[in-house]
Amino acid sequence: MSAAELKLQLFRIIDQQEDHILKEIYSILMQRLNSALSDKTDEEIEKAYAEMAADEEREEEAMQWIENTIIPNEI
Repeated sequence: MSAAELKLQLFRIIDQQEDHILKEIYSILMQRLNSALSDKTDEEIEKAYAEMAADEEREEEAMQWIENTIIPNEI
């Protein structure tokens, strides 16, 4: 499974969770991400964000996910 497919699968799973589970997931993710980010410099973090934004395939998949999950719920 590619990184993009893994991210998309995670978004789908998270989208189906109830509020109390979402809060637990958020807490776990923030602990892990803050730990990983504390080892990086601002320049490294900015570079990583730039690389993610430049990944057109990932961005297209993310937009498709948004359109398929959020917009139908608003109609």
